[in-house]
Amino acid sequence: MKTVISSAALSLTLLLSNMSKADDFPEHIADRTNYPRERAIVFGANAGIGAILGCLGAQISGDGCLEGLWRGGIGGTITYFGMEIGSRDEQVPFSGLVGRGINDLGASIVSNAIFSRGFLERYETTFGPLVFSIDSNYGFRTYIQPLATGTVIYHFIVGHDFSLMDSIEDGTLVFRMYEPSVSRTGSASAGTTNSTIPAYMPSQPATRSHENIHTYQLSRMRWADELVPQVWIFRYGAEALSALLSLPANLFEGDAYYYDPFEMEAYAMERPGH
Repeated sequence: MKTVISSAALSLTLLLSNMSKADDFPEHIADRTNYPRERAIVFGANAGIGAILGCLGAQISGDGCLEGLWRGGIGGTITYFGMEIGSRDEQVPFSGLVGRGINDLGASIVSNAIFSRGFLERYETTFGPLVFSIDSNYGFRTYIQPLATGTVIYHFIVGHDFSLMDSIEDGTLVFRMYEPSVSRTGSASAGTTNSTIPAYMPSQPATRSHENIHTYQLSRMRWADELVPQVWIFRYGAEALSALLSLPANLFEGDAYYYDPFEMEAYAMERPGH
């Protein structure tokens, strides 16, 4: 069951995370008049992927596709509205935190549909490298994400500023950087996100919003944690799937970056501050 779900999900899941801004935008990114249309596409993609994943999981477990279809579709729809709220984190204080809770509610509903649990049987959310799981059968549990933990250590080592207020408002550990991040090919970036840990340049409009969307994308893959063995209190399935799906954009950059579906979603949803 887990192998089939994993294989299907790898081909169907479009929306996750990694790096941010560069300087020269292709037409589909530069034309900001298309935002309403692009957000409609993001809405449909989230609802559709949630429905498909829910259908696959329920069908395999014997509950029937229709049961998983409607539950996964509802979950995917809720994740979109979480992003819609959270994308305003540069405009409205604590909208990032509220949006994260809603996004993670939708992601949890999709996961519950995939694994044929009750509609709200398990709710999982994150703060920085920590994953908090509330299950009606197993109670409250806490896990650690290895990549997110390493990313936090990295930001402190290189001297990026930890922003306590941004972290409280966005519901994760947020860092500020004052020089662009330079990739292995020499391209500059005004923000970067690994796992659920974003860093951004405050001088660049919409970068904080853009990076926050990437952290939501990772949370929508929380179901992948259940497909790989847990090592003590460390869960890495979502991070591993995120890294795998982000490989084309990271290896080739350039057009591959701008046509990466996770970047396209983040650019569609981002909102600049005042």
